[in-house]
Amino acid sequence: TVPSTNKYVKFYRQWMPRLSPGLFGRKGAVAADDHGNGAERCFADFGSSPGGMCEYLVKDLGWSGVAFSLSATDGGFAMLFSDPALGYHDCDVAQVGAWQKAMQHVR
Repeated sequence: TVPSTNKYVKFYRQWMPRLSPGLFGRKGAVAADDHGNGAERCFADFGSSPGGMCEYLVKDLGWSGVAFSLSATDGGFAMLFSDPALGYHDCDVAQVGAWQKAMQHVR
């Protein structure tokens, strides 16, 4: 069975702000470059299913991202979280060249 995202979201809500308050401390946090210019936060998540980390980053913090995971037909979990701010692609990183191909989807 596919585990729910609930326990993962709860875990990330509790621990990520403790690990890095500046990065995970508030909704809509922006990254500043060396020149002080802000940019929206975005992420790539490999091994993302069932989607708890993605759900936390997108829904709680307002980030956008791309998620990759082994397809359910290949033995992985189904991706349970979806949102317009999240792209998802099946990816078997054990296959030679798979992660390089996946990176074509990351901006």
